[in-house]
Amino acid sequence: MIFLILATICAFIILILFSTLNTEKNTKIGNYTITNYKRTKKQEQCNKYIQENKNLIKQDKQTDLYEIYKQIKIENITKQKMISKRKKGTEYELYIAKYFRNEGYKIYMNGLNNGKKDDGIDVICHKDKETILIQCKNWKYPIEQKDIRAFIGDCHVYINKNAAFLRNRKIRKIFITSNEETKKAVELYVKENQAEVEYITIPMFD
Repeated sequence: MIFLILATICAFIILILFSTLNTEKNTKIGNYTITNYKRTKKQEQCNKYIQENKNLIKQDKQTDLYEIYKQIKIENITKQKMISKRKKGTEYELYIAKYFRNEGYKIYMNGLNNGKKDDGIDVICHKDKETILIQCKNWKYPIEQKDIRAFIGDCHVYINKNAAFLRNRKIRKIFITSNEETKKAVELYVKENQAEVEYITIPMFD
């Protein structure tokens, strides 16, 4: 009887010990699994962060390239417009020069020969004792009063710079435009300054 009780107690103790060991083993396995899970999760987060940064860097590069493309496109369009505008201006200057050449004047293409250093005078005509200083405007919009004022100022500068050559010559200042629309302010200004400047409209035909 005593032996049976001792055997039962031993079996119970062994069962408890086995359960404890099994629990520890499971706990260890659980800890290992959790640790691996944490490591895996952390690695995933790192990979995700790196990938997001790569995407951002890629996006920034694409944005920069697109901005550069837009800027180049705008510059090219602006350049083409400037070339087109310059071409229209040159064609009109030649057109006006031909007009005065047919009137017997000797022509000097000041604008074409000197570019931006033309002192605001596009065409210079000479005949006998007369010199005509001409500014040509082949614009789609009407001339402003300030444009004519600026031309008069440019003429005075040119006359002063070339005083020796222009001495004793009759000088005419003519502002010529292809636009047939004339603002009231321009009409009044030209009327009040007839001795100073002439304003002529000469449309350009193909």
